[in-house]
Amino acid sequence: VDAEAVDVPDSFELPLFQKRNFGLAYQAVAYVLERDGRLPLTPQQLRSAAQVYIPGRMEAIRVSGKTLILDGAHNVQKMTALVSSLRERYPNTSIAALLAVAEATDMRWQGALKVLVPEMQHIVVTAFEIGQDAPKRSVQPQLVMDYVRTFSDVLVEIQPKAKEALEVLLARPETVLLVTGSLYLLGTIKTHLEELR
Repeated sequence: VDAEAVDVPDSFELPLFQKRNFGLAYQAVAYVLERDGRLPLTPQQLRSAAQVYIPGRMEAIRVSGKTLILDGAHNVQKMTALVSSLRERYPNTSIAALLAVAEATDMRWQGALKVLVPEMQHIVVTAFEIGQDAPKRSVQPQLVMDYVRTFSDVLVEIQPKAKEALEVLLARPETVLLVTGSLYLLGTIKTHLEELR
């Protein structure tokens, strides 16, 4: 499939990275349908396809009158896509973030934070540990905060427990809030959000 730009109607209201993904998927389907002598997709089928979303990718929910974005971006590529989508959807808007990053030998989280941090008004760093036999853990919040302070003067605070960190985030004055850095963190936060409802 030749991956050229496909116009996605603005009415689909997709984040920037999903517009790209949708365009590529559309091209692949259109190619196969044409190759196999089938009818092209109808506008209704396109609208239905555009409604499909991946949980934890620019997932927006309303909580306490605020928009809470859940996105598991954890590397430079995903964080760049997230930041581009935030800029497009919420231009000139102050955003506060709650984040935790998974332990990894390659330290890719550092590059991701260099993309994210300049866009945030305030950051709450937390921790997670999931599983028993081979648990997934976050980088220690103090290490994350110390790293951020090497390149930014954004306000950063630590709340080691995710539930309390979420409460601190929701109490912030910003109307757009972000939870990011790890899909493991998102799973933990979603559990706490259910408790709030």
